[in-house]
Amino acid sequence: MSEAIPGFNPEAKRKLTREEVESILALTEDREALESFDLSDLNLSGLNLSNRSFRGCDARGISLGPKFDEDGQIIEGTNAENADWTDAFFESYGPYANFMGIEANNSVFGFGKTLYQQRNQTRETAMKNPSLYLGFDGRRGKFKNCKWKNIDFQGGSQFGTMFNDADLSGSEFDGCDLREFNWTDVKIDGIKITIYDPDSLNRLMIYEDQAQDLINAINFHDEAYKDGFEAERAKQKPEDLLYNFLMVQVFSQKK
Repeated sequence: MSEAIPGFNPEAKRKLTREEVESILALTEDREALESFDLSDLNLSGLNLSNRSFRGCDARGISLGPKFDEDGQIIEGTNAENADWTDAFFESYGPYANFMGIEANNSVFGFGKTLYQQRNQTRETAMKNPSLYLGFDGRRGKFKNCKWKNIDFQGGSQFGTMFNDADLSGSEFDGCDLREFNWTDVKIDGIKITIYDPDSLNRLMIYEDQAQDLINAINFHDEAYKDGFEAERAKQKPEDLLYNFLMVQVFSQKK
């Protein structure tokens, strides 16, 4: 179950086939019926996964990709709205977990333990770090009003999470590491970001027209940082404020 994730052991999870997943979906509406299984490298594209929980699953290389037309445009994304991926394991240097074009609004992603707790336990046990969303492809996905908790998105890695042209509007990021993430083509209006580590947005990349949305999103857990940030909001231009406090890189809008 989810409490076992910090010492993750993929061999302990029962591997399912697509046919078995289809049977479970057809036979029961129990939200928790698909928790803690091995779904790695499984193609579940086109299935209705809405309102289901995948807590504690091995989801490395899972494919929930969409249908495309002849011009490469998405016709229909897999429906996984209001799903729960808490403590699901995505870290992979192999095939990406394919969430491209997915309908995942109002879903939950992330981990019960903080990044500090996960990283500390990883150092002590030499186990894999479950907090890493390595190999997560969310390009063109619909992730409106999702909750993202205690995730290291590995923005500076070639295997890091991809959200190109995704809709993250209204989403909440709590205790996540967003360093070196490229959000220049991501919808972020109405998002909320709770920051425990001021370095967690270091070199996050946005455009000028996203700067105010990002400023409005930020909530520092540390009261001193919060007070300092609020005091400077009226004194500095948005792009200067974000860079001076958080080292966020704000670029001029592309022509």
